[in-house]
Amino acid sequence: MDINFAQNSFDFIYTNWLFMCLEDEECFLLLEQISQWLKPNGQIFVRESCFIPSIPNIPSPASHYRSSGFYLDLFNSNFTIVALGKIAIYEQRYNNPNQLWWLFQKEPGKVL
Repeated sequence: MDINFAQNSFDFIYTNWLFMCLEDEECFLLLEQISQWLKPNGQIFVRESCFIPSIPNIPSPASHYRSSGFYLDLFNSNFTIVALGKIAIYEQRYNNPNQLWWLFQKEPGKVL
């Protein structure tokens, strides 16, 4: 949480199972930073394990398995959703449809 980049440094940011490792308040703080770091119209790819662990018989006690609505609400304030989906291999191999991803785009001129 102590990382810092200049404002408008990035066109694209990729996260994988990052927000689920953070407390709710930390998610909001990180989103503020991401909003600063992304250029206008910049995009962020977010991939998270929602509702339940990716492999149900191996839960991670430090992880927060939130609803997909949490992430939509988190990014709703100044991002537009470009695309979303499920990770098919988790559905096929583990019968888990809750491995989700979203592609959000920063709305020009908006900063949290």
